[in-house]
Amino acid sequence: MKINLNSFLTSVSMALDAVEEELLFTTTNHGKRVAYIAIRLGQLNNLSKEELFDLCSYAILHDNGIIQSYQKLPNTKSSVEIEDLQEHCKIGEKNISSFPFLTNQKNVILYHHEHYDGTGFFKKKSDDIPLFSQLIFLADMIDREFDLNNISLQIKDDVIDFIKENKCKLFSPKLVENFLILASNQSFWFDLDKNAILGVYSKYVPNINVEITYEKMLEISKVLSVIIDSKSKFTAQHTMDLMEKSKIVAKHYNLSSDSSLRLQIAANLHDLGKLYTPLEILDKAGPLTDEEMFIMKKHAYSTFALLNTIEGFEDVNKIASSHHEKLDGSGYPFGLKDIQLEFEERVLACLDIYQALTEMRPYRRSMTHQEAMNILYSSAENNLIDINIVKDIDKIFGRVN
Repeated sequence: MKINLNSFLTSVSMALDAVEEELLFTTTNHGKRVAYIAIRLGQLNNLSKEELFDLCSYAILHDNGIIQSYQKLPNTKSSVEIEDLQEHCKIGEKNISSFPFLTNQKNVILYHHEHYDGTGFFKKKSDDIPLFSQLIFLADMIDREFDLNNISLQIKDDVIDFIKENKCKLFSPKLVENFLILASNQSFWFDLDKNAILGVYSKYVPNINVEITYEKMLEISKVLSVIIDSKSKFTAQHTMDLMEKSKIVAKHYNLSSDSSLRLQIAANLHDLGKLYTPLEILDKAGPLTDEEMFIMKKHAYSTFALLNTIEGFEDVNKIASSHHEKLDGSGYPFGLKDIQLEFEERVLACLDIYQALTEMRPYRRSMTHQEAMNILYSSAENNLIDINIVKDIDKIFGRVN
């Protein structure tokens, strides 16, 4: 499949930014703002087009391990505790191993909180810290410490003072020198404003289209699925198990290799929109109110909106975002009917229900295979899901229960 890496990164950035806003209280578009600042600094270091693209990728993904770190914390959690965890650097570095970077960089995410004087998490200092890590660290620090979303003269002066004060402490002399060159240009500050950052981010990121195999895309989607599932302790295995069941069912139906992989990728990404859903709704122990259900249902549309920005992802998106559609048109987000739902979309919809029913939830215990099948058969009888697929799910998974 041929995808546009820029549009893929933008989608990932939007999803991760939503999580960071909720858990770390960062400003809107944090990832894109960090990427923009890092790229501008990278240009002053004469980085190539490919290196600049990779720098942007690392900047977007720099806190991808935050959600998994969050779930390892005790019940009392704060943004300081989360951001101070070494663990999110280790997890984040491991997570991005499958991403199709264009150049060979090492340990960028692992060391993105190192201090120039050696007082960071891993005590790396000076030139032992990868250049990309240094660039991302500076950008991340100033966007977390100052409200760059609403730039003002006072904020500009405070940022410059902060950078100067931390020369040879947090930041290298060369990096400080380059930042001050950027800071001397008024447009740089105006670019950071909430009304400008989206446009300038797109302007400075090199446009990259790549041919990527379905196998490679499946690896990348697995990383995103782990991030998605980690947001709630009650969905820790949901997406991974759904993907495995999709693979088994695809084999049962003798789907082609590409169709099987496409279905598995869609399974991995189907709940991407839940990164926008507040934790108090995801983890609520009782029934959702009408308002909460309205918000919960939005996740399917958010999945569609995120994947819709990725050029080359159209087929995967339709499968992923249709997992709550029903044959009679009563589903969401688009109210599609039977004639509009392809076979793979029907399969994922049935499997998602089965997988969810057989998992523990804050408001109920996990169901047995037979209990889940009773609900699936009832839904099929009411023309909500495909009866033939339901029968096959019963046949396939009844054997192992």
